[in-house]
Amino acid sequence: MKKHLPLLISSALILPMTAQAEGPIDGKVYGKINAAVLSTDDKGTSDTYLESHASRIGFKGKSEVEHGISVIYKLEYEVNPTEKNASSSTKSTGGVTDTAALTGGEYKDTAIFKQRNAMIGLETVAGTVMMGMHDTPMKLAQGKVDQFNDLTYGDIKNVVNGEERVPDLFAYVSPELYGFSLNAAVTQFEDDEEGKDDGSSVAITYKGVKNLYLAAAVDSEVDGYDVQRLVAHYKFKDLTVGALLNSSEKANTPGSKDEDSTIVSASYKVNNWKVKAQFGSGDEKSKGLEQVAFGVDYKLGNNSKVYFYSASLKDDVVGGTDKKANGLGIEHKF
Repeated sequence: MKKHLPLLISSALILPMTAQAEGPIDGKVYGKINAAVLSTDDKGTSDTYLESHASRIGFKGKSEVEHGISVIYKLEYEVNPTEKNASSSTKSTGGVTDTAALTGGEYKDTAIFKQRNAMIGLETVAGTVMMGMHDTPMKLAQGKVDQFNDLTYGDIKNVVNGEERVPDLFAYVSPELYGFSLNAAVTQFEDDEEGKDDGSSVAITYKGVKNLYLAAAVDSEVDGYDVQRLVAHYKFKDLTVGALLNSSEKANTPGSKDEDSTIVSASYKVNNWKVKAQFGSGDEKSKGLEQVAFGVDYKLGNNSKVYFYSASLKDDVVGGTDKKANGLGIEHKF
């Protein structure tokens, strides 16, 4: 009896805790691992290495409470299966890493997890309100135009402004009405964040026609820029085409000049294969910057694929940008 006593005691403690855990725990774990072998060239300096393309893990869910109201939540973090940290730069996640240590003149990032979208909100028949850190309505308005999202030198954030994930965000998303939906947000920076202004981001999207997506978005003083954006993409059976027009200028800067950029993309599916291409040009990130990318995906299943892509960035500035990347990778979503 004595040797069974610890087991009986532990069972007596665990069972009540299990009973208390029962309830509206209806969330799920999700994420993806995207890793590639990259061969890069930066002004003649070549390198080959393994790179994680925004691999992530997250927790999200929706719990109905009362009167048709549901609590929604999401906690998403970037991870890096190819390194000991999430990434070598905090810029991609929009966060600030307190664990960075200054070594040899460079910040060495030791964070394992980096916060991506993290929010809590309420979903009602009148729309959804939420707060936390999240992609702005401007960024979300791009829809699926970016065929090389998160890929080194291929992501449209290399060409256009407005691809921001910001903290201290309060957002409202309206129900869809006749195909139209409103997504509006404000950012409230804290008093100790000197040099940063409260900003706003608003987007209107339209999905009222099958296979057609349209969007218009405006940022005001978000990450120091005022941005305007128009987006359209359409699917013709196996062919999808898209375009994005962007214009931006530095906020609260007298004499600041509007700079424009354009992104066009296309993809074509044949059985398990998808061929895709993208071209971007403009002056927002650098004078006369051009982005050219093409790639081939092979679908292994509903959630997995292998891919090859090639992307380049080049501008008109003497001694400026001249970068290329070729990547062979695997992506699995779960």
